[in-house]
Amino acid sequence: MWAETAQKLEELFAANRKNGFSNIELGVAASDETIAGIEKILRIRLPDDYLQFLRELGGIGIGDSYFFGTWSNTLEDCRGTTVLGETLRLREEFGMPHDLVAVFGSDYESYLCLNCSTIDTFPKLAYFSVSQNAVYPCEHSISFVDFLDKYVDALLGKAIAAPAQRKPKSLFEQIVAKLR
Repeated sequence: MWAETAQKLEELFAANRKNGFSNIELGVAASDETIAGIEKILRIRLPDDYLQFLRELGGIGIGDSYFFGTWSNTLEDCRGTTVLGETLRLREEFGMPHDLVAVFGSDYESYLCLNCSTIDTFPKLAYFSVSQNAVYPCEHSISFVDFLDKYVDALLGKAIAAPAQRKPKSLFEQIVAKLR
């Protein structure tokens, strides 16, 4: 699955370059030392597919949406829109449960999180709502890489679609609606 998603990401980057967009930024691939530090600080074990994402891409910023990861390969710089920074912020400011790890944010109201208490079972993902201070499980058995793949598929369709064919909802809202 990861190889297919990586190929789709390359297609997305190429489509964006062709259309003159420069709204995609890649993070810095994380070292095993950085990953171990993140897991130690967050007191969790990250699932294998997310570890592969960190090791290969680090993170992805697409417009104002982020797949949180690492933007530097030092723990000192792992604040802000990183997996460590966003997770700690959501825990401290909004009381997000400690078994959740924020991995995607778009509207800064709802965050897609890894549910590390169910790492070897399902559901692996959950949504954390800031305004409701509530956790909603992903009803579908979906992993992080499955979500990333669906998100990239939707972006590829959007990059190719004419502006009049685009839906007014944010991409995050569209994907969340499909997963509920």
